[in-house]
Amino acid sequence: YVLAFVPKDGMFVEAFNSILDEYNRLCKFGVTQTEVNRMMSAFVSESEKMLQKKDTIDSSSRADDIISYIVADSTVSIISEEDSLALDLKYLPLITINDVTEAMKQYLPDNGTMCIVMANENAQIPSEEEIMAMWKSYASAEDIEAYVDDVDDDPLMEKPAVKAAIVSQEHIDVLDANKYVLENGLTIYTRKSDYEQNKIVMDAVSFGGTNILDEKDIPNAIYSAMFACNSGAGKFNRAQFSKKIQSKQISLNISCNSTTDQISGSSTINDFETLLQATCLYVNEPAFSDDSWANVMAQAQAVAEAHGTQPEDAFFDKVREVLYKNDLRHTAIVPEILPLLNKESAERIYRERFTNAADWSFIFTGDFNEEELVDLCCYYLGTIPGDASKKESAVYPEHYFPSGCPVETVNKGLSNKGTVFIAFGGELPEAKDVDETYYDITMLNQLRNYLDMKLHYTIREDKSGTYGVSVSNSLDGNNPRFYEFQIYFECDPEREDELSSEVLKVINDLKTKPAEMETI
Repeated sequence: YVLAFVPKDGMFVEAFNSILDEYNRLCKFGVTQTEVNRMMSAFVSESEKMLQKKDTIDSSSRADDIISYIVADSTVSIISEEDSLALDLKYLPLITINDVTEAMKQYLPDNGTMCIVMANENAQIPSEEEIMAMWKSYASAEDIEAYVDDVDDDPLMEKPAVKAAIVSQEHIDVLDANKYVLENGLTIYTRKSDYEQNKIVMDAVSFGGTNILDEKDIPNAIYSAMFACNSGAGKFNRAQFSKKIQSKQISLNISCNSTTDQISGSSTINDFETLLQATCLYVNEPAFSDDSWANVMAQAQAVAEAHGTQPEDAFFDKVREVLYKNDLRHTAIVPEILPLLNKESAERIYRERFTNAADWSFIFTGDFNEEELVDLCCYYLGTIPGDASKKESAVYPEHYFPSGCPVETVNKGLSNKGTVFIAFGGELPEAKDVDETYYDITMLNQLRNYLDMKLHYTIREDKSGTYGVSVSNSLDGNNPRFYEFQIYFECDPEREDELSSEVLKVINDLKTKPAEMETI
């Protein structure tokens, strides 16, 4: 049992005391019934999940259970998923608040039995003697109050009184999927799959992203989704929202990318309505609290201040400078970015990017009753306001890939380690149809896979020059289409030229010789 914290710079004492205050509050007052209820529900929910996916659990996980059983000399039990759920259902309801409190006294005695502090040489922390004295003798104020669990067991939101009408419906043969358009302009695609029972996957996309924004708004766009997610939604702050879904098997992620804005998530069949409720609240009623923005800024400042402390930072700064001319869409979070971050701008950008239903397509795949799923979507997703006149398209900015063959060398750091980055880029002509685009993407991916394996054999195995080679590729744009290939590896600095030449030799050979079938 571990209590751990990462203090802000110069606030070690305050953070340590805060942790011990919470420990003392727990010891003095115990837990609340609503906390116990949520944890019981979470245990049962997890056992149900494991039972439902028992036939798809990978062999390595089963092997780990067997190893633990053997190493622990049979003191660790291995039981079936059916028995695990049965035990939860039988014994969890018998656990009382007093049981938890007594167990806590047994397992969390005397501020713990070990205290470990890790910090860099320049960290502002007390001496070892002072830390030990704090740990062993700190006492919270006598008037410390009991924790108040400020969340009830009600659903995240009431089901809307009315639902959006379906204005069109069709079957897409090539996808074996159904398409529905709601009256607010939102599009729904459904495709059933029995690959994983009792799981529904949701992916939603809206064209736009950071590319349609002014450059000065890019940093705020990057942090806008984090700001929303950290603020909570509806009448719940982030902590309350997390508690509300603690016993639910759902996941939800929101992001703002270069050409798209995205919402993704998953749930079980029983928790699907909760997933839609969470999505609906984060789109219609994001909280955007001052406390959340302060936390976002603190994280951004920590990242910015840490930038440049590692040699790799200087190396990739140079890569971005050469490839993208320091375009803010590709820059790292550096101190110069911080003055551009603004709470009001981040909130405005989020609302612009995520709140127009007519701009969104929701794709649902998995194990579900289609009629019930679409009906729930009409209630919840149908409440998102939509304006078809403001529907956006993907925008691809000017491609900055440099002409010629610029070579840059960065000297940074003390260790005997070199890093090599080689990039290729250019334009492809406009594709005449979707099939040609798919073909080109497939061929580029196959080429990446081939080079990845070929360079692995050549640079790592034959030359023993590196532990691994990374090959990546991308294809963006409509007319023209821009592509990039990037090759990256670490090695002895004395061998950089040798290994780089070998990489280029492999690529040049591929231009004139058929690919080796055994590698494919």
